[in-house]
Amino acid sequence: MKTLVIYLICTRHENLGSCNSRELYNIFERIKPEVIFDETPPSYFDIYYVDKKRSNLESTAINLYKQEYGILNIPVDSDEVPDQSFFDEFQKLHLRIERLSDKDGFNYRNLTDRNIENSAIHGFQYLNSDSANYFYNEIKLAIESGLKTLDNENLDSIYKNWQQLTNKREDTMLKNIYEYSEKYPFDCAIFTVGTAHRESIIEKINIIRRTQDIQLDWRNI
Repeated sequence: MKTLVIYLICTRHENLGSCNSRELYNIFERIKPEVIFDETPPSYFDIYYVDKKRSNLESTAINLYKQEYGILNIPVDSDEVPDQSFFDEFQKLHLRIERLSDKDGFNYRNLTDRNIENSAIHGFQYLNSDSANYFYNEIKLAIESGLKTLDNENLDSIYKNWQQLTNKREDTMLKNIYEYSEKYPFDCAIFTVGTAHRESIIEKINIIRRTQDIQLDWRNI
């Protein structure tokens, strides 16, 4: 059976120091994928890749690589996208935690600043490391502890809904990748996804490996 190789490349959606579209493009150049799966809902494909009315770090790099090599990029995220108010409310939740004057607020601010600094200095090397997992997990713990302090039912509901949405999106992305791989075999592909998903995605891949007939050779950069 043909071995299908997929490189998991964790990234961020905005350029920041060493983490930028050109560096991501350079990674594409080294790996030379035939297919790029990316964290974009299918309904957003034209906006990012045809009309190009919107762009982010990943889409800029992917469009450059497509222009040079004519490869396929496949949007694999869920098309069940909440309206903007959902994201606005989640941002407000972060602001409430950030403004706490206790240890949770301090930890959140400190960890977030260090995470940004590491991303800017070390770029994709950091974003694809266990060190990044550590910071994202610690930030999550600060948020959850801060929510207990705030004891706000609405904020708890927003956080729970965000977790459920994230879990569903990750399941959808992996399902779409496996279904595509069964129908259209390739030698080498890349999956770009935000670093906040890294640990969970890897855990889910390990579970899928024990249940799926098709075996994908997942690799890290």
